Amino acid sequence: MDFLTDAMPAPTVTVVHTPTARATPAATRPPIVGLLRLASSLLGIVAPLARRSFSYVVSKPFWTTFALAYHPISYLLAPLFVFLNVLLDAFVLTPYTIVKAIAINVYPVYVFLGASLLCAACVGLGARLWVQALRYTIFGPKPTSRTARPPVAAPKGRKRVSIKEEK
Repeated sequence: MDFLTDAMPAPTVTVVHTPTARATPAATRPPIVGLLRLASSLLGIVAPLARRSFSYVVSKPFWTTFALAYHPISYLLAPLFVFLNVLLDAFVLTPYTIVKAIAINVYPVYVFLGASLLCAACVGLGARLWVQALRYTIFGPKPTSRTARPPVAAPKGRKRVSIKEEK
């Protein structure tokens, strides 16, 4: 082993020492913080129970009174309910039913007309393209400038007419 240690140089390591952070003394919290945490957790548990209990105590007499008064109130307001039912039926449900029935019966015609218009547009566009192709084939490309232009009529001059007053 001495031969190997003499033959190989020892590795060198460079250590850079940086100052370490100083330890801060443990922060002591005042006892009120612990009491506030305890009060907060207890309030989080007690508040929903108190709310439910209060709502039950308040709503129980209301529902009892409502259950007792429901039948007499419904008999007293029955004419109003029937009138509102007739109005709803006459102005909302019947027109809706009529429009729905018409839409169901007209839908095939709507689809047929739409499909026929699309087909007609495709046939017309195809015919136009074929005519342009045949015209180009038979007559050749259009000339870029016209050689003989028709004579342009000169604009006529206007005559001035004035009215003279007689004295």
